[in-house]
Amino acid sequence: MVLEHQVGGAQLLARAGLQTRMALHQEAALNRELGEKPTPPLGQHARPHPKRRRPSRFAYFLFAEEAELKAKIAGTSTFAADFVKPGPRDGKGRSLRDLDLERRLFRYPCVT
Repeated sequence: MVLEHQVGGAQLLARAGLQTRMALHQEAALNRELGEKPTPPLGQHARPHPKRRRPSRFAYFLFAEEAELKAKIAGTSTFAADFVKPGPRDGKGRSLRDLDLERRLFRYPCVT
């Protein structure tokens, strides 16, 4: 589940980068066709349509719509223990790498 979330996040970031490059290319082509001067990056033609609703990439990384687990998850490897070890800890000993695996994936998710 951790790998799935990490890969999903990497795909969201890659898609955002690709969409940005495509928008910049389209804007440059449109400016050439209209005989206009090149605009700074993300000029008026590359801006998203105001009525177009896109899911927030931040919501994905913050587990804003995380499904509650119906049963405890247990594995046969040492992944859970190994994953938690290198996590930086705050003054109370908490880490964003701490796993819950009973109600949700992480014990201390960043929530919106």
